[in-house]
Amino acid sequence: MEEQQEETQDSRDNGAVSPDSDDFQFSDGIKTPKSNRPKWWFYVVVAVAVAAVIISIVFWANATGRINLNQNGEVLSDAEEGASDESASGESDNTTEDDAFGESDNTTEDDASDESENITDDTASDESENTTDESASDEGENTTDDDASDESENSTDESDSDEIEKITSVSVTASSQLEDADGNSYSPYNLFDNDLTTAYVEGDKEGVGIGETITITLNGEYEIDEIVWYPGYQKNDDILAKNGYPTELRFSFSDGSSVVSTVDSDPSMGEKETVPIDGEVITDRIQVVIDDAVRGSDYSDTCISDIEIYGRKVS
Repeated sequence: MEEQQEETQDSRDNGAVSPDSDDFQFSDGIKTPKSNRPKWWFYVVVAVAVAAVIISIVFWANATGRINLNQNGEVLSDAEEGASDESASGESDNTTEDDAFGESDNTTEDDASDESENITDDTASDESENTTDESASDEGENTTDDDASDESENSTDESDSDEIEKITSVSVTASSQLEDADGNSYSPYNLFDNDLTTAYVEGDKEGVGIGETITITLNGEYEIDEIVWYPGYQKNDDILAKNGYPTELRFSFSDGSSVVSTVDSDPSMGEKETVPIDGEVITDRIQVVIDDAVRGSDYSDTCISDIEIYGRKVS
């Protein structure tokens, strides 16, 4: 007995546990020392490991599509999953529609911008064409005006060249002339002084001057249109009646042609004889011949007051 107590004491001293102490527990009818039970932290580790495995399984299943989780990590039911799909689909559709709408807006804006640019370009092109057309039109009008002006000038020149004019630049000689007396001149130049109060008077002392000639030299060649002459001395009625006048004058031209003018009755003041020239007569000299004449009441002198020659200058 003493030996057993000594052993127990020794066992306590060596760290051994007595079976009857509180350091023992029963498990399945077997009494084991409490010092052999798992510690509290062991259970914590096991719980954490199990939770980690479960979480891993859940996330794996969600990733593979076997289950679905919401934003809080909760498992979704089929209805919630459908709603989530619809929501996701709606968002996707909205996003697609928004993108499409945005693209449509952009496309519309781009199209509008392109159309605006095209319209602007077309407008600018039209303005440029209008400017070009207006510029071309102005140049054409200027050219037309210039051409018209040139044509007008040419026409004027041609008209001037073709216009019938009164020939005044001449030199005149006569086969005879009555001598000047009492301050009166009877020169053949009186025929071209545009003054009916003066006259050429032939100088034949024995007759009425039949066969006397007047030579008119022109300042170039002319196509003669007509000749106008004033018979008698038309200074006044008294002088006209007292002096004689030609009843027949012959006009001969340098081209060999000639024309005759006749007077049938006594002339009156201002009376003239017009001699039209038929055909083309081009001449630089005209010879006037008195083929017949009558004397006046007092004198046998044959008188001519003026001669007018009309024609177109050729050279």
